[in-house]
Amino acid sequence: MEKIKRDAMWNEDQGKWILPDLIVLRATLPYAAPVTAGGLVDSHNSLSLDTKDDSSKLKQRLAKSAEENIASNYFKPFSRDGLMNKYKADRNRTIDSRFDKYTLPRKQCNDLLRGVVYTDEIYEKPSIFRKPQRLEALSVKSK
Repeated sequence: MEKIKRDAMWNEDQGKWILPDLIVLRATLPYAAPVTAGGLVDSHNSLSLDTKDDSSKLKQRLAKSAEENIASNYFKPFSRDGLMNKYKADRNRTIDSRFDKYTLPRKQCNDLLRGVVYTDEIYEKPSIFRKPQRLEALSVKSK
């Protein structure tokens, strides 16, 4: 606040204060350092501990990634028998088209092939949710 008061300038023509531009400085707080026996913070030792911890973590990650071959794990070859067994259950399954809600009736399917689309028939909704096409179709209850 004091800095803003100091940097503000009075404009006599307009009769108001001109405030300085807002500058936001991003500052990071230092890591919490352990307190020594004398009650003072030993910042030199705490920084060296942090860098040792960070470097040891990075070395561990590097060693782990060197051991692991990502490309061979990602592009793992599949055996033919494994793929066959995976889809064996699907091969024996039959689909009953009478209860399939995604298949269209034959008439609509033929219309679609000819380029005629009637969306009301294809995506039929209950009459409660349909929008009226004309104002006369609205049911108005008069008192």
